[in-house]
Amino acid sequence: MKKSGVIKRRKKDVRLFWERNSKAGFTYFDTAYVYLGSEAAARKALVERYPRDSFTLATKLNALMTAPTEKAAKKQFYTSLERIGAGYFDYYLLHALMEDNLSYMKQFEPLNEEEQSIIREAQKILGKSSAIPCTACHYCTEGRPKKIPIPEIFSAMNKQLGNGQMAEAVSDYRKATGSGGRASECINCGQRERACPQRLKVTDYLKQCAEKLEN
Repeated sequence: MKKSGVIKRRKKDVRLFWERNSKAGFTYFDTAYVYLGSEAAARKALVERYPRDSFTLATKLNALMTAPTEKAAKKQFYTSLERIGAGYFDYYLLHALMEDNLSYMKQFEPLNEEEQSIIREAQKILGKSSAIPCTACHYCTEGRPKKIPIPEIFSAMNKQLGNGQMAEAVSDYRKATGSGGRASECINCGQRERACPQRLKVTDYLKQCAEKLEN
């Protein structure tokens, strides 16, 4: 999907959320530097339409993956600020912060039997699905050498894998790769696997998508 299309879709999502939930007091909007189009969409659907003091904004810094130095972190922050055009953020959060991940584990309690039973049942259900378990976080698309829209390709493939909708899968795939970045153009560099929080076998899945959706 083209960036303009992503922004348009996210803009609609932001507007619908505001219209449905603002009267009930829900005014928190979460964006991130690596969430493709989220900051630009929030600007168009929220910042340019409503008073700044009527909502709160958050964005995130992915220090481990995209901002390893102070200079890179500052550049990312000011880029986010420019994209969203709100003047300031109410919350600036850190993705994948190890110290924070450890802090809440100090009083860790193991799952009880009932909770474990629920997880086992969920595993049985999920285990029957052949769909690609991609969450569309877009971490894999940052700095990609071939500009392959991986989450959108996987979403298209899941139309076939999950529901047997081959025609719809091919149609969505062509839309996602209309301006380039086909699955078959993957150069097997391994960068996408390292970027994926779920450690999906991205290269293998792309080969599968190319075989099914390009022939």
